[in-house]
Amino acid sequence: MPAAVLFDVDGTLLDTSYWHTIAWTEALAQFGHTPAMARIHGAIGMGGDQLLEHLLGQDRDRSEDEAISAAHQALFARFWPGLRAFDGAAALLRELRRRGWSIVLASS
Repeated sequence: MPAAVLFDVDGTLLDTSYWHTIAWTEALAQFGHTPAMARIHGAIGMGGDQLLEHLLGQDRDRSEDEAISAAHQALFARFWPGLRAFDGAAALLRELRRRGWSIVLASS
């Protein structure tokens, strides 16, 4: 059986967590929500729907969820040109490939 590995690129191979924290902070503020950045940072890695529930609660007005998520995506997009891979990420992928592993990259 061939060996394979699945990597979630965002926050695993690419150093994006702090940029997502900034983008979520700004997106939430556009809709009048101001959770502490430390709370937002702790929720990075959750899907957008889970993150909003975690930060804003189950009883929130869910009619804003799609717009908040879209604002986050638009705000995060400005960071794409400067995103960097974690040290060793490229070497890890090259080594796995050299060993014959199939590599699948994913991101939400």
